[in-house]
Amino acid sequence: MVKSGTRTDLFTAIAIISSIAELQALQLGRQVHAHVIRNGSDYQASVHNCLIDMYGKCGELGIAMKIFDSMLNKTVVSWSSMIKVYVRNDRCPDALYLFTKMKLYGARPDSVTIINILPACVDAGALEQVKYLHGYAIKDGLNFTVSVVTAFLICYSRCGCIEMAHKLFDEEKVDCKDIVSWNSMISAYSKHGDWSQCFRVYERMKNLKLRPDHVTFLGLLTACVNSGSVEKGWECFKEMEKYDCKPNQEHYACMVDLLGRTGHANEAFSLVRSIPFEPDARIWGPLLSACKTHSETELAEFAAEKLINMEPKNAGNYVLLSNVYAAAEKWDGVAKMRSVLRDRGLKKTPGCSWIEINGRVHEFRVAHQSHPELEDIYATLASLKMVFKLERKMRSKTVT
Repeated sequence: MVKSGTRTDLFTAIAIISSIAELQALQLGRQVHAHVIRNGSDYQASVHNCLIDMYGKCGELGIAMKIFDSMLNKTVVSWSSMIKVYVRNDRCPDALYLFTKMKLYGARPDSVTIINILPACVDAGALEQVKYLHGYAIKDGLNFTVSVVTAFLICYSRCGCIEMAHKLFDEEKVDCKDIVSWNSMISAYSKHGDWSQCFRVYERMKNLKLRPDHVTFLGLLTACVNSGSVEKGWECFKEMEKYDCKPNQEHYACMVDLLGRTGHANEAFSLVRSIPFEPDARIWGPLLSACKTHSETELAEFAAEKLINMEPKNAGNYVLLSNVYAAAEKWDGVAKMRSVLRDRGLKKTPGCSWIEINGRVHEFRVAHQSHPELEDIYATLASLKMVFKLERKMRSKTVT
């Protein structure tokens, strides 16, 4: 088309750029960008929006920002696209800031904007921001489509507010719920350890003649893992066949985890050997963890060998095997694992936790020393420690 000298119209440019964005073909995208500039098509807001999306998907955040900042007439699609680019590139604080800026500039967020900004709130653990967006959507009369309802369900669940997720789910009409909505609610209850509610939702879903899928059964199996219900787990696992759902890596991983946690490590291994495809790290990992809990050293070594071959740079696998040796008092094995970690230059990534207080997210890591209120935090911990000691003394005196 270019060689023939045919001028690229607006619709062709949008179609080509959108395709390139899905392919993440950056070099080709640059060439098309240059071509539409020469054709004078780049001044259309719709082309700008596609370019922002394309560069964002290709990881070129800086170029996407330049295009966005250069736009004189930003539409709601422009703002929504840039917000999505920030979220995609792990710049969630910038996404939240841009949402605020958008309203200051008089642009009215729509349902797509809300769906795009919600993951930023989840990433920041900002429950209050999710509630604010929910209130804004209601007040502004936004259309609560299935996608919007599901997005809020997922956010409330991931922010730890299962009550709001439950309320929203029950308030919405049946036609505002699809299989994704039901799966989201099942997953929410599953992750929060409420397996009974999890199965109640599942039964309600079946009563409405909705057909469960792979995601449904993954949520149910996760609930069985969290509750330690082996019988229910096997029941769910076998019920998959009834709905033509073939178990994948994640379903088998759940069953292995469930059996391992409940003291059936050898049964878990038998299940692994029966899998009709090559098990990956998601399956061998839970089996290795089960070996640690129940001191199955030989099986642990076998599972660890599989894991290390798959993930040679994952320090956690070596540490877990070392813990198995320690639990079995095999100190030579512990020393060997430490030596391997040292020789390969591997270090286990420290864990972290966070909490939201008055709209502000506080993050803590192992040996964390940079928090501005560190002294006050340690003073409070010391004071709590004293309270616990006194409480223990009082209880011991009461018993005697």
